Amino acid sequence: MSMMWTVKVVSLGVVGLSLSVELLVWLLRRLRTGRTLNEVLFFPSEMACVEHIFSPSSPHSCFCSLPHGIETSFTRFLRRILSATSSLDLCVFAFSNMDLSRAVLGLHRRGVTIRVLTDKDYAAITGSQIGVLRKAGICVRCDVGSVHMHHKFALVDGRLLITGSLNWTLTAVQSNMENVIVTDEPDLVQPFIKEFHRLWMHNDPARYLHSTSGFGGLQVTMLLIKMMMALARDSGAGQEQRDAADQNFDYMFKLLIIGNSSVGKTSFLFRFADDSFTSAFVSTVGIDFKVKTIYRNDKRVKLQIWIKTYSWGNAQVVLLGNKLDLEEDRQVPTEDAQRLAAELGFEFFETSAKDNINVKQVFEKLVDVICEKMNESVNGDANPLANHKEAGLKETPRSSTGKQHLLQCERKGNTKMCCSGFLKIMMFVFNGGIFLAGAVILGVGVWVKVDSGSLLGILDSLEDAPSGLSQLVNVSYLLMAVGGVLLVIGFLGCCGAVKESRCMLLTFFSIVLIIFLIEVAGAVVLLVFQDLADQLFQSLEKEVKTSIGKEYGRSDSFTSLWNATMEEFKCCGFKNYTDFDGSPFYNDHGRDVYPHTCCNTTITVGACNTNEASHSMIDGCFDKLLQLLEDNALIIAVVVLAIAAFEIAAMVVSMVLYKQIGNKA
Repeated sequence: MSMMWTVKVVSLGVVGLSLSVELLVWLLRRLRTGRTLNEVLFFPSEMACVEHIFSPSSPHSCFCSLPHGIETSFTRFLRRILSATSSLDLCVFAFSNMDLSRAVLGLHRRGVTIRVLTDKDYAAITGSQIGVLRKAGICVRCDVGSVHMHHKFALVDGRLLITGSLNWTLTAVQSNMENVIVTDEPDLVQPFIKEFHRLWMHNDPARYLHSTSGFGGLQVTMLLIKMMMALARDSGAGQEQRDAADQNFDYMFKLLIIGNSSVGKTSFLFRFADDSFTSAFVSTVGIDFKVKTIYRNDKRVKLQIWIKTYSWGNAQVVLLGNKLDLEEDRQVPTEDAQRLAAELGFEFFETSAKDNINVKQVFEKLVDVICEKMNESVNGDANPLANHKEAGLKETPRSSTGKQHLLQCERKGNTKMCCSGFLKIMMFVFNGGIFLAGAVILGVGVWVKVDSGSLLGILDSLEDAPSGLSQLVNVSYLLMAVGGVLLVIGFLGCCGAVKESRCMLLTFFSIVLIIFLIEVAGAVVLLVFQDLADQLFQSLEKEVKTSIGKEYGRSDSFTSLWNATMEEFKCCGFKNYTDFDGSPFYNDHGRDVYPHTCCNTTITVGACNTNEASHSMIDGCFDKLLQLLEDNALIIAVVVLAIAAFEIAAMVVSMVLYKQIGNKA
């Protein structure tokens, strides 16, 4: 019979658990649906200031000449990138846009796990932001195949896909006809996640750096050499594209054109590289570059020419006065410029990109000076490129430390990602259990309240069921309250971790903190403020005795609850049998009869009257409860400490996830 009762109770629990799982799945599905994002962006983008995106708390802190506060394709693109809260996976062919680099570095400082896949021929070029990302500790992998890694997509938090024709360069954003699609459709996102994972594993440097064969070592060496001698490939065409792809050269020099805004740097560059001029250039924001091959002293010299504000360090410098064609608008006299150049030890040229004055001569002079320095280095140093390397702009790690850097950043990135994923899984599992338990308890409470008659019928039909089980009908509100609280806590914990919602995690933390503080306050009152605890117990005793005096014998539910309690604990009243004096039960039985649990049944004959009750000396239920607590003090202490530890761990994990998610732009 006992086995049958157990089977029925377990079956009831399984049904409740199944309904709770269905409810949880439905809630998660509701959270995901209705928020599908499909956005299309077209480029070139209108020029606008983006400082307010990086500093939303100070939207008017920038005083540049660009339009402020307008929404463009590039600002929307930036916002999507900056919405990353836990991870950002980039697979890009070209990456030289300074604003996008700033966004990625900001996410990295915020704790977002970032992985970058790029083309090996582009990664090592000075001005490419790949070196900057590596220096910041971001994990970067280059393709090791013979074909180009020409993807251009990003995965934000593993849920948002950003893809299209756009290279992450200034030229692509400001000049080219490009397109970008942003979507969180799972059917579209998942294939890109799988492809990124495949490429990431395929291009794992450990597969090549750990090779012990001579051919493997040679392959790595050649790969590093190719990366250091790589050529810039952007979306340009014609002669520039052929120059960029040309590997046949004797030297490759990297030149910077620096200067104030609107002095003609871009026009000067295009005049030399393309022999073209237009007055329609917009101000260059960030960085731009061109590639051109020239012949000097029977040598084929490849020039990578960049526009950027940069400290020149030990580089060779030529001072230019551009826009010579605008003589009537001259701001600096020729004599003053010559005097400054002499003081700094620089060559000085006055140039005009429009009229093509001294443009070619400037670059030829720079090449001659660099070659002279290289010849001097050859005579004084066994390594003819030593000084040149030292003077270069070191955007990428040196090959001697590249392996160690790659492996270190891999370990850091993998550890961070593993830790974050583990915390989310633990939050989901534990709070999922709390949610399901709360749903079951709440469901039982509602059922008890709505249909207590059928529940009593089921319990009465169960053989060998505990006598106190029928008292569930009297605690329906308590069951609903406990179930509701557990349901809310579990829901906030699960969805806060899965959806990475700072609001849910903060609410979860607050509720658990309040419960924890209430528990701590109760423990402090019991253990430290003994007088206050005694007052509380006296007030409780008074309230209970008053309730017994009014309700016992008149209210069936109250009477049955007390009877079940006294039978279970073998006790009488709150303190003793006198608690029933004056109660409806006592008055209805001639003012001399008490509940039978107040007398010792082994010595009592007949009704439990005053004489029998006084001789039986049955303890009150409160004293029995205290004795039960004392007898099981060790078990109770372990359970209390375990609950406290679980609550503290839940609060810590929720705050760690809250911090990792960070502020959404």
